[in-house]
Amino acid sequence: MARRPRKQSKAKIYHVVQRGVEQRDVFLDDKDRRVFLGLLGKKLTAYECLLFAWCLMDNHFHLAIKADLERMAQLMHDVQSSYARYFNSRYGRVGHLFQGRYWSGAIDSDEQLMCVIRYIHRNPVEAGICDACGGYEWSSYSEYMGRQHLTSTRFVIGILGGLKSFIGFHEKDVAPRVSGSGFLQRRRRADREVRSIFKRLVGEGKGLSYLKDCGPKVASLLVNLLLLAGASLRQLAELSGTSVRFLTSCRDGLEERYSFEEMRYQLGEQIQSA
Repeated sequence: MARRPRKQSKAKIYHVVQRGVEQRDVFLDDKDRRVFLGLLGKKLTAYECLLFAWCLMDNHFHLAIKADLERMAQLMHDVQSSYARYFNSRYGRVGHLFQGRYWSGAIDSDEQLMCVIRYIHRNPVEAGICDACGGYEWSSYSEYMGRQHLTSTRFVIGILGGLKSFIGFHEKDVAPRVSGSGFLQRRRRADREVRSIFKRLVGEGKGLSYLKDCGPKVASLLVNLLLLAGASLRQLAELSGTSVRFLTSCRDGLEERYSFEEMRYQLGEQIQSA
């Protein structure tokens, strides 16, 4: 089965996520993290790419990177291959370290970029590792606070109007709503529009009945996204063959905690890791 081509960003900015094979840890200690960041820094220079944000979790990592698709693919291949050789040699293992092809989401507006950066930096907070972005060492948040190393910080701080605004943006419980995606409308959507939006969110080959067996995390994200895009609970129940009660239970307050774009990127991660 042929791979689906990656969606290109007009701004040449992408949110990249890669996970360990079978969701195993790929960073076991701080030395592993330092080695990975060293490799990433060298390849960013070699391929003339810009990094706007990064975060290393135990079994996956996030990047917000500016590059054309070909250079980004070369960078990711080189970094992953070099790091896998180091990791396998250090721990006496063989085989693949990462879970196949990395996931990438196109970022086409400043608003999308800000939401992705906030989402990346808040990963450790949402995972319960720390109480605030500044409490986690292995993300670019600390670079925005002054520890320059890999990240191009000036552009993002300029968009937000200074460091104070950058900090406040990350501390908000509710991210700003993003309307530039073309999804958000106040009017009620027709059934065909809801089906079309659903396909844009999850890809071809899945109907709305997917809501019944996709798992609670994916269902929660999908229900919130579709409601924000203009669908109604009763409409979704009819189209998916579920009940209003089931769909209501899926809402889980996500729309009060995340913006549309943040939930959309979380959905992409969940589907990619399934």
